[in-house]
Amino acid sequence: MAAINLARYPVRLDGESADVGDAEELVVLLDVLNGRRDRDVLTQLRPHLPQIIRKPSDLPLLMRGLDRDDQIFLVEAMGDSLADALQTARHLRELLATIAEPQVRLSVIDTLGGPGLRKLIVTARDLSGALEWTYAQRSRRLLELLGADYLRRLIRHGDDLALALNALAEDAQSALFDSIGFARVAELTRNARDLALLLRALPPTISATLLDQFDRRQLVEIIGDRHAWLYLYNRIRPDEAVQLLAKLGADNAL
Repeated sequence: MAAINLARYPVRLDGESADVGDAEELVVLLDVLNGRRDRDVLTQLRPHLPQIIRKPSDLPLLMRGLDRDDQIFLVEAMGDSLADALQTARHLRELLATIAEPQVRLSVIDTLGGPGLRKLIVTARDLSGALEWTYAQRSRRLLELLGADYLRRLIRHGDDLALALNALAEDAQSALFDSIGFARVAELTRNARDLALLLRALPPTISATLLDQFDRRQLVEIIGDRHAWLYLYNRIRPDEAVQLLAKLGADNAL
């Protein structure tokens, strides 16, 4: 098998030069310079960084040794190639988990943009994993970039929605409901398990609004029988049980 010829890119500093072909070599060069010339090196290599950073492990490896501003510079330099370098939602989650600075996480999300995020996030579990490491306004930004139509395609059942809700703070939960529509939740909820998962993921103010979306007929279909009711009752708060009983009516057939 013929050897693969790795393209190499020159870096010149103070009359000295070095060639970089991959992320491991770039890390070595930055280590030798001991953090003193990181931006100079990255600036010279900027047009070639998408060719140097090709594997999901490359970005975390490089970013560990950079300060916040240089991490942002590196991410933004990747541009549309960032999603290709990360390859999967798992690697996006792992990258976000290694980043300490909120501004850098936001840079990753904004650089990926809607197309990059949709390339990586293809299931509700992917969405939950990414949201777990975004927090606050970064979660809302990720949801905004994915778009309401794509979120509705990702979230097909109540347990899908519960996965995403468990990864979100209350204000971001409200943003997700704004995207998919509160009224659609009744269509997504298939059974007592789905309803229990949704209610356990929500604070009282939102769970009350959620339950308001269901009418008695829908609740009877979802809960089904006394066994399902007992399953649900043992997993929800007393105030939620009271609201459900009121909607079912004292003469409910469960």
